[in-house]
Amino acid sequence: MLLTALALSATLQFDCPPGIETRQQLLTTPEGWQGLSRDQEGKPSQVLSHLLANLALFDGEQVQLKPDNGDNDELHYWSLLGNNLRPLYLVCHYQDTALTLQQALPLGISYCRVNQGDPYDLRGLICRK
Repeated sequence: MLLTALALSATLQFDCPPGIETRQQLLTTPEGWQGLSRDQEGKPSQVLSHLLANLALFDGEQVQLKPDNGDNDELHYWSLLGNNLRPLYLVCHYQDTALTLQQALPLGISYCRVNQGDPYDLRGLICRK
């Protein structure tokens, strides 16, 4: 019972925002043309919505870490992370945009797994120190 309580107390959850809103705009308009912005339904709009599509774990800000169980369809996990000298970052990728969000994780994390309710309900990471 005490071990279970200790294990649960060291569990940390980091969830990506489920969606972001962006604005796409032409920086220059070619002569004789008019630029329009439309949403996913084809209606004129300045604001576009993008749902969370994927996530990644980075060592520092430049090196993406490959999951221990590779590129398969299983729930991805990463272990032995506590030896890193650089901080880990959760990077959230969104549909139909090159924009990402990133969040530095606390130092000392030794294990992370994807937090996913079902194959179509990606949320973020659950980690342990």
